[in-house]
Amino acid sequence: MKKIIIITGWIVVLCGMFILLGFVEARHKSMICCDFKVLVDFDEAEPLIDVEELKCAIIRAVDSIQGKPIKMINTEGIKAIVLSNPYVKSANVYTNIEGEFNIKIRQREPIIRVIDHQNRSFYIDEEGLLIPTIAGHSARVRVANGYIRDKSVKIESIPLDVDTLPESSLYKQILSLARYIRNNEFLDDQIDQIYINENYEFELIPKVGQHVILFGDLENIDEKFNKLKAFYLDGIKQSGWKKYDQINLKFKHQIVCSKR
Repeated sequence: MKKIIIITGWIVVLCGMFILLGFVEARHKSMICCDFKVLVDFDEAEPLIDVEELKCAIIRAVDSIQGKPIKMINTEGIKAIVLSNPYVKSANVYTNIEGEFNIKIRQREPIIRVIDHQNRSFYIDEEGLLIPTIAGHSARVRVANGYIRDKSVKIESIPLDVDTLPESSLYKQILSLARYIRNNEFLDDQIDQIYINENYEFELIPKVGQHVILFGDLENIDEKFNKLKAFYLDGIKQSGWKKYDQINLKFKHQIVCSKR
């Protein structure tokens, strides 16, 4: 008997909770939206999302938000508008119990800017998404330029997941090299630019010194960068930064330098 009373009591409590939640939800939906906020997490990257421009784009699409009953706000439609911005990585759209309409955004983080042979400019973010640049907004990231021609990349298909491209894709190789450099603290501090020469080989431009690093293809990438690190830490201390025009890493087990 006692067990039945306890179970009945819990059922009554649960029913009361569901009724209360339903009442709160109904009251919340009948509320008028009192404020509209867009909050962006740039995650240490340069700000590429203009909050006011984004808010204006949303208002143009849905007419109004602030002053409208919450139940009449198309939350999913607004989220779709926000996610259509190529710089938006993720978005959480919600209203709170005070009647505020909030959009929390996480911005994508470009790791390299690619300038192709036609001087068209794109970013690739840390997840491998190729996205267009926008006039007036610039991220301070490493640049890859030179003879960049890649038939596997169709401009009209951008944004594009570079990781899905063939292994032979120049954009995929650039991304692979950019990730390697970025994820290595020593290289990240040393390498300023990636250049693709007329033979479609990689050349690296350092932040310090006037020399060019002839890297070749991405075969034996660990060995090449280990040689470069050893040379920077030991060899160049002996000769100085101004002595060489080129540091050639293309040959196995050796570095070939050309002197001024």
